[in-house]
Amino acid sequence: LMAANSAGNRGGSLYLTATYMHMAFCTIAASTAMQGGGWYMGSGGPNKVSLVQSTTLQDNSATLGGGLYVESLASFVTPMSNLNLLSNKAALGGGLYYTCPGGATQSLQLKMVNISFNQASQFGGGMYIGCDAINVFGLVASNSAPYGAGATFSDFVTIPGVASKDPPQLLLQLWDTQFTLNTASQHGHGWYFRNVTGHSGWPVFGGDIEE
Repeated sequence: LMAANSAGNRGGSLYLTATYMHMAFCTIAASTAMQGGGWYMGSGGPNKVSLVQSTTLQDNSATLGGGLYVESLASFVTPMSNLNLLSNKAALGGGLYYTCPGGATQSLQLKMVNISFNQASQFGGGMYIGCDAINVFGLVASNSAPYGAGATFSDFVTIPGVASKDPPQLLLQLWDTQFTLNTASQHGHGWYFRNVTGHSGWPVFGGDIEE
């Protein structure tokens, strides 16, 4: 258990970059930072992280990525499974904020995830995705935000001090994924697509989207 920690910038409880790591039966809770309230995963080098067996990020808060912030580069490989992002808060990406300022050639893999009860004050209650590719298998439920309560999929990369980037290809894959009971006060209960135009890759859905 890592709980009630804080950082002035990144990774309230855990800061990870250029590291190989296996995590199981862990909880990161009630922690705060500007980026990655619970956990910040940086792009200083190749990371390989396998999250298995009830790993939970809960009640964390940040400006970007209340529970988890993932910054990806082309060499960055991050398979994750059995991950719970619950009741986290942020301006962008209450549960997860995923970005790749240097471009990415490999997808972020989220398998058997539960992204629920997270809040964003702007975009992406459950997830804010500003990267080239992501594969999601699981449940995205009861999240809230003005725009994209379940998730916001955007071609804007929002990092303090880094110019916004327009990724060359956006590809979203959802397999056996249910978006349900998410609530947006403005637009996009399930999904909000923000300035996603003129790209060669387009979303591919293989799940259910409900109000």
